[in-house]
Amino acid sequence: MRQLTIISGAGINLGISKACPKADELLGFTYQKISQSVYRKVSEEIQRMFPQDSFDYILGGLLTVNLAIEKTKRDLKRFNINEQAFSEIFKQTDIEASIADALRQIEQSLRISLKQMLEVVEVFQPAIERLSNEYDSINYFTLNFDRVFDHMLLGPKYRRTQYCTDFWTPKGELNKDANTKIKIYHLHGDLTYKPNKQTKYSKNPSRWPVLVVGDQQVKMGIIASNPALRFYNNCLKEVCTNRNGFDENNLAIVGFGFREEDEHIVKQLKNGIENKVFDNKHVFDVNNTLEDLCDDHNWSKAHEMSILDFLGKI
Repeated sequence: MRQLTIISGAGINLGISKACPKADELLGFTYQKISQSVYRKVSEEIQRMFPQDSFDYILGGLLTVNLAIEKTKRDLKRFNINEQAFSEIFKQTDIEASIADALRQIEQSLRISLKQMLEVVEVFQPAIERLSNEYDSINYFTLNFDRVFDHMLLGPKYRRTQYCTDFWTPKGELNKDANTKIKIYHLHGDLTYKPNKQTKYSKNPSRWPVLVVGDQQVKMGIIASNPALRFYNNCLKEVCTNRNGFDENNLAIVGFGFREEDEHIVKQLKNGIENKVFDNKHVFDVNNTLEDLCDDHNWSKAHEMSILDFLGKI
């Protein structure tokens, strides 16, 4: 029995774009682009409060504030408390409206064209098919907000739907018990994930995407406040702690930079490597990100090797 765990960061899109030169939209699909898009759309008052270079981190805090406000509003309705009085006391209405309006537009402004997506899916099919045939279990953990590699795993016309899951049902409900060969975990959320906040007091589901951004403390706060994100991150901990009976348990790290603000992920990976949970360890990156953690790993230099060749050797 063989298992493969893939951890991916923004660098995976650079590799995909290099393998598919016409898919140039992938090069700009970063959190910084999201942050800049929000910054352009918020009010001038907020722009004066936070310069652009600090807004990447500030945005995480504002997202957390907005999610807290949404929850508080539901509680206000539940206890029949005056919503207007709450808004006046905390004076968050303008900030909340500005960010909500900006994020409503992000999904459209940052969407990767269908033509480019289909091309990428087709180009990568042989490599993904080989992995699917050779492994009994594949865990794909990603920090990215897009779903590019998700589509590759699902295949053309979603041919692998029956044995590939991101743990969400068609009705938008989290199914923690889903058990398929290929499992997708968005550790930091994604632009299409909009938690259903329907209650008997509100008939319309929220269209608020949950994104984990900011420094380590802010990220942990967002994760702790959301059941799906807690589930995904707990699954990473489990994978980095137990082999779960697999004879061969391999790890592939693709474009993940081991940054300080992602310490909650770095810590799990370090524990897994130090405790020899993983057998073969592979890195695809410009830098040898495992150099200080272990000697027994394979580093594929992203500027010299195609990501397709990398997928063929893991």
